[in-house]
Amino acid sequence: MPFLALHADYVQLTSSHGQSSSSAVQVLEDVTVHRHIINHGNQMRSEGPSRKTAFGLVAPPARAVSFAGMRWTSDDIAVSSDGGLNLFTPEPASFIWVVVDAAHVQPGLASGPGKPGLAKPHPARTETLRKLRSICASAFERNEDGKVAAESSTTHLRELIVQTLRSALTGSEVVHESPIVNRYRKIVSRAEAFMWENIFERLDLKSIASAAGCGVRTLTYCFSRTYGLGPLCYFKIHRLNAVRLALETDNKMRPILDIAADYGFWHQGHFGADYRKLFGVTPSDTRREAASIARSTSRNAVDHEILT
Repeated sequence: MPFLALHADYVQLTSSHGQSSSSAVQVLEDVTVHRHIINHGNQMRSEGPSRKTAFGLVAPPARAVSFAGMRWTSDDIAVSSDGGLNLFTPEPASFIWVVVDAAHVQPGLASGPGKPGLAKPHPARTETLRKLRSICASAFERNEDGKVAAESSTTHLRELIVQTLRSALTGSEVVHESPIVNRYRKIVSRAEAFMWENIFERLDLKSIASAAGCGVRTLTYCFSRTYGLGPLCYFKIHRLNAVRLALETDNKMRPILDIAADYGFWHQGHFGADYRKLFGVTPSDTRREAASIARSTSRNAVDHEILT
């Protein structure tokens, strides 16, 4: 999934709903617009570096989207000035990101390295935010001949996006996570590190809580508050995502159960059922699709070499 940073940890948290997820990018001179339609719950954490600032909009209703540990609504603008993101949604959601030099929209608004936050525009700017979402969406509209309409008016569209974003941000301040949310995040981070370090052990909540430096109730609350999932369920979902990535990138065609065992899955039946429930396909389906894509890419490369 293409995004704003060089390194991204993308995890599917729930099974898919309806249409397929999609991503698109449109470059308008020095401004880049990203559109992401995600049909399942997901978590994305990424790190920079980036010399520009990313301004994010989430489509309504956005009932449970979290950015930098805070509730992100359609009335807010997410701000990340270091290329880093910490985004979570337990259900399908749609996002628009505008990546631009912060000086073009409002000097001094950028939240500073390592400090993503949420800009809270004045309620009177609600219509401006709606207009901004509409303008950004128009960057991906196509003409009857299939070409992106924005290509014929790049400069105009770029100026319109920058001006509207500047207007929406006027008078707003960037809010950062509270000390208590920061504490939740640190507990969760310590617990995650412990679980990965002991992936082949039969972990229980008491041992995980001890490693995280808190009690079981606090541990459970922190995970529920942060991800809407219990620690063990959350970790199993992460391990399933790791298996899928390994299947998609394995060039040695190792047995699927060997790869699953690398991530602590020993029971073939349970693993297969959990994998299909989360991703909607079997592990074998994932491997076949990855192989098909690899063959197609290889053929295209050969064709290109012949033509040139």
